[in-house]
Amino acid sequence: MRYKVVLLFVLFAGLLFCNEAYSQKKKQGKNQKTINITPEEMLFEPDTINKPKKPLVHDSSEYYMREAYIKVTAMKRADSVVIRWAVDSPGGWISANKLGFFVQRIEITSNSAQQNPKVYLHASPIKPWTLDEWKAKSKPTDKYSAIAAQCLYGKTASKDFSKSETEVQFASGLRHAAMELSNRYGFAMFAADMSPHAATGLGLRFVDKSFEKDKSYIYIVSVANVDSSYTIHEGIVTVGSLQNDKLNEAPSGLKAISGDTWIRLEWDYPEKSMFSAFNVYKYDGNIKKLLNKNPIVPFEMDKDKNSQNPIIISSYVDSNLTNYKKYKYCLTGINEFGEESECAEIEGISKDLTPPIAPLPKLKQISAREVEITWENNLKNKDLAGYTISKSNDYETNFKPLHENILSPNNTRFIDENAKESEPYYIVTCIDTAGNISNSIPIGAVIIDSTAPAKPIGLSGAIDSNGIVVLWWNLGNEDNLAGYRVLWANAPNHEFTQIATDIVRDTVFIDSISINTLSRRAYYRVVAVNKRQIASEASDILAIVRPDLYPPQAAVFTKFSVNDSSIHLKWEHSRSKDVSNQILYRRISGESSWNKLKDLSINESEYIDSDILSNTDYEYSIETIDSSGLKSLTEDYLGVKSINLKSKSDYNFDVKYNKNDKSVKIKWLSNSNCNDNIYIYKVSDSNNMILMSKQKCNEEEYLENNIDTNVETMNYLIRVIRGNRVEFETSRKIELNN
Repeated sequence: MRYKVVLLFVLFAGLLFCNEAYSQKKKQGKNQKTINITPEEMLFEPDTINKPKKPLVHDSSEYYMREAYIKVTAMKRADSVVIRWAVDSPGGWISANKLGFFVQRIEITSNSAQQNPKVYLHASPIKPWTLDEWKAKSKPTDKYSAIAAQCLYGKTASKDFSKSETEVQFASGLRHAAMELSNRYGFAMFAADMSPHAATGLGLRFVDKSFEKDKSYIYIVSVANVDSSYTIHEGIVTVGSLQNDKLNEAPSGLKAISGDTWIRLEWDYPEKSMFSAFNVYKYDGNIKKLLNKNPIVPFEMDKDKNSQNPIIISSYVDSNLTNYKKYKYCLTGINEFGEESECAEIEGISKDLTPPIAPLPKLKQISAREVEITWENNLKNKDLAGYTISKSNDYETNFKPLHENILSPNNTRFIDENAKESEPYYIVTCIDTAGNISNSIPIGAVIIDSTAPAKPIGLSGAIDSNGIVVLWWNLGNEDNLAGYRVLWANAPNHEFTQIATDIVRDTVFIDSISINTLSRRAYYRVVAVNKRQIASEASDILAIVRPDLYPPQAAVFTKFSVNDSSIHLKWEHSRSKDVSNQILYRRISGESSWNKLKDLSINESEYIDSDILSNTDYEYSIETIDSSGLKSLTEDYLGVKSINLKSKSDYNFDVKYNKNDKSVKIKWLSNSNCNDNIYIYKVSDSNNMILMSKQKCNEEEYLENNIDTNVETMNYLIRVIRGNRVEFETSRKIELNN
């Protein structure tokens, strides 16, 4: 049985406070009528002096009946079963003390526990001892018996109430009375947990010696009579034949936390702990010495914000110890039967946690990159192990050691050979033999640095069609770098001028330049500047090419010639400096779209067109493209007509129309070793040519089915291609007789 009781001394102080408060606040006056309200009556509100009392807690229709529950636990021994119980509220405890308790037992059999009768284990109700019984049965030195008797029969603080008192004063008196009853109840339950003798005297304990150890029982504890103003429910506990009590197992989770000349013992105290209090012992050899004068009662603090569980403090501090000496402790728990558990043992040591006295360092710059740090040893630092020197760019944080091993305790001087203006703050750290440290106050050094930053590298950039220039470069490694100056010029041999008035504190810069100018390039450089305004060497020059808004000059045809197999073209190519390539186009006169003949290099200025038709009007055009992808704007073209291509043919082409199946068949004779290609075109009335078939010369036949009989004539052009040139061509006209 476990009660969450407030710490013993806090309760005792509260009880004394209540007695003193009530004794000092009695009303004085000869004609005043007083009403004495005792703790057991405090939950009732008198309407008047002469009217019956009624409960304070009620609803709109009828009064609530107050309730309490009996909590029971049992411990099985070799020769008996010990039954312990308690009522779970102060008011119920007062009522039950007047009525007394009965303990009954039911034997559990294999059939059903209800088939067996209840057996009363004693004849008369169990009630608290009278004051004379306490004196007769208790030793004068038994503090728990004294506490229990005081809770039952001690003088009750009273409060005088009169008609002239206000409701606030009346409510205050009730609160004090409730506090006193709660304190008496808490002390009584604590005494019962700590002492079997006190539990017996309080009427909260019974020992059953009539049981049979091989049988199982149900024990029932109930009040001996009925209280019309308080319903007290019975409590039940089961004791099995093979029950193995764990009430004497040692407490769990014991740990020792080292301090400076003290050790704090902490242990687990779960919500359903079997222990009501604890004792701490310290070993002196094999002898255990009790350290706590009173049992240690864990107490509850505020709830944990994260888990909403109560924070239970269960600890003990042993002080005035010798550091680094090993101590051995024993922790026992006291259960609700007043018995101590087995020992949970642990060893611990206290250790030196007092840091040494920190020195006051002095700084002096002895060269461009060297700072001397000096300090004095404090004679009070008897266990000093040495020093560590650190520096930082910030007065309060980011201090980093300047050496790996600690300096000797006799050392009072250190030189920083890499002093930086960006890290001017130093501290000296004292370390003792126990590992305790203390830092001096940060001291700042005035470091004069005349070294220029390194030349910026990695300058790159880009420009868009609106003239927006974005520059970027690599960040320098200098600690005292303040920023960069961006310089600009219209030519690499001109003087560079600074663009922005302020220093650029980034590695990206955006500029805007005019693109409507004949100068194709703008030039940039970057200079690094440190915090002392010392400038670096300028970066390498970066050339930014302005976007090209003007197309290149067009090429101009200057000459052409025509023979029986080709057309020879010549032109004057573009003189624009940024020309990347040329494209030659051709189309038959009257067509809307151009066909690309060839991609030309920027220096080509002539072309021979051998893939031509006889007596055909051709048009030629040259497109010039620059490095920006702009194309020449000219729409001029050259018109050339091919001549009649005449040549003898050995093929003897024969073209016939078959009216029955509406087909045209073209046949020819050839040499079996011929390599010519035969191209057969159909020519429309508008002279548009449609390639109908391309065949090898040795195939000797072409057949076209499904001839459109709605036309009167059909014109065919037959071309013999030998190699890459037209060897022969002939036109044939077929009359369709419908």
